[in-house]
Amino acid sequence: MGRAKQVLDFRGEPLVRRAVNAALGAGVDHAVVVVGAHHSHVRDALAGVRAQLVENPEWSDGIGTSIRAGATAALDLGVERVVIMLADQPFVDSASVARLLAAQHATGMPIVASRYLGTVGVPALFSGPCALLLRQLAPGEGCKGLIARHTDQAHVVDCPEAGADVDTPDDYRRVLGGADPVLFRARS
Repeated sequence: MGRAKQVLDFRGEPLVRRAVNAALGAGVDHAVVVVGAHHSHVRDALAGVRAQLVENPEWSDGIGTSIRAGATAALDLGVERVVIMLADQPFVDSASVARLLAAQHATGMPIVASRYLGTVGVPALFSGPCALLLRQLAPGEGCKGLIARHTDQAHVVDCPEAGADVDTPDDYRRVLGGADPVLFRARS
């Protein structure tokens, strides 16, 4: 993107603030935000929001390092469940996160993942021993690999709104234009 996409404005608020508010609005007790290269911009975007910022000096090594840092911070707070979200999925809202929480409560499954665009991924909830596995991700590994290795412990909910993410300037223009998340390209 060439700039801090976490602080891009979407519907009147920075993407990262929108993601934190979605989590808190769904009843998540603690919001932990992992930042790398744009720490000061993200901190400023979250001014006044109840969130713990965790700096990840290894962010350039891969998404797994950020997931590990965030999961470690959350688990150190004593939480029983960890919800992994991305700031660049602007259509994910409190209802999206609430579906994950409700599905975990109803099924008791330790992993509840989102299905969109023919894939399964985040936002996703991890609890019990599966939450501890987040601390062991390889630097280049995201949640999809962990979910794939533990399908017998995973429940999947439809979350088409997670299909839109902001990775390029064109993606950003499309979400600003109200593009249906279902029309976004599938990610590998």
